[in-house]
Amino acid sequence: MLSEPLPCPISGPLGKVTLLEDVTDGLPYDTIRCRDLHWIARRWSAMPLREGEKLPRWDCFDVKAFAAVLSRLCVLHIEDRQVDTLEFAVYGSHPTNYVGLGKPLRLSDMKGDAQTYENYVDIRDRAIRAIRKETPQYARKTLAWNGRADIEYEALMLPFAPDGSPVQRLLQPISAWTQDGSLWPTEIDSSI
Repeated sequence: MLSEPLPCPISGPLGKVTLLEDVTDGLPYDTIRCRDLHWIARRWSAMPLREGEKLPRWDCFDVKAFAAVLSRLCVLHIEDRQVDTLEFAVYGSHPTNYVGLGKPLRLSDMKGDAQTYENYVDIRDRAIRAIRKETPQYARKTLAWNGRADIEYEALMLPFAPDGSPVQRLLQPISAWTQDGSLWPTEIDSSI
């Protein structure tokens, strides 16, 4: 069972996360805008399941099968099922460039920072829901704290079945673009 989140003491005004779309407990294929994320969602959904399990296991994740979209992928770890130990183990180059302003986001830094705390809570709560409900989550949002309020991004939260290790893993692919549509990168061939 996951622990309950701990309140994070911060001071100052919170950064602004504007949630534009939020789909819990499922993959909204008709809502996902980025072709790469759509492809990742379908690949994750096609991963083999063990009998009686609703989620794929981490040991079934073949990174080579996702080679075309590696720059979009982030991997979250939760140590010992303690929700406030959530951290990115891998943070892809696409979110690094467009969401993190050239640096990978560190959740441990975000939870103590007044400007990024709201986004930390959103990521943490979405991860908790994905694990507890054993189902993927989707969000499309803007972040005012990153200095680029014109950038939207969408993210999936794709959980894996617990495998007895002290680390729970989630795949979080992220795609970002400008609201005027001038940035809409895709890395996969649309025929895939």
